[in-house]
Amino acid sequence: MVADARNVIATKFVESQCDWLLFIDHDTIIPRDFILKANERMLKGDVPIWCGLYFTKSVPSEPLIYRGRGNSYYTDWKMGDKVWVDGIPMGCTMIHKSIMKVMYDESPEYQMGNIRARKIFETPAKVYEDPQTKAWFTSTGTEDLYWCDRLKKENIFEKAGWKKYAKMKYPLLVDTSIFCWHIEFDGIKYPSRGEEQYFMRKK
Repeated sequence: MVADARNVIATKFVESQCDWLLFIDHDTIIPRDFILKANERMLKGDVPIWCGLYFTKSVPSEPLIYRGRGNSYYTDWKMGDKVWVDGIPMGCTMIHKSIMKVMYDESPEYQMGNIRARKIFETPAKVYEDPQTKAWFTSTGTEDLYWCDRLKKENIFEKAGWKKYAKMKYPLLVDTSIFCWHIEFDGIKYPSRGEEQYFMRKK
């Protein structure tokens, strides 16, 4: 599972001497200037969690930028903007160690064969019965939004010393100038039909 892979990485990271964790997924193509921008943000060190922009593998393709849940993606931005949100993907994301250390400390340890990790990420998948109607329901989600929801529910920013971000309704930064391609194994890149043009500024 993707969540297990992230947990192994996050566990090794917290137990290392590194200050920043960078997730770049195998199906994400980062822009040529990404390392320069990431280095600049690390040196400045004033934003604990930020990510680049990429779109869903779908037609039409949708930007993975969220404010709230169950209300589709957020649209009030243009390419190049710095957008504050409460839900981001993990495919091109940087996280400060202080955030991960708190989540590490508050997450149970588990084993995958001979590999040990903390359950920082989890893919929600529940089956439950409504006691009134006796009907069965399923509830599923993604490991990245589950992790984003943990930040608020468990007051992670406050515990990690980022009090300014603890007070923000939208504490996660999407830098849309870092535009990534989302690629399939057959080479198809998303957005595949120019959906990103909708978010270009008109001259």
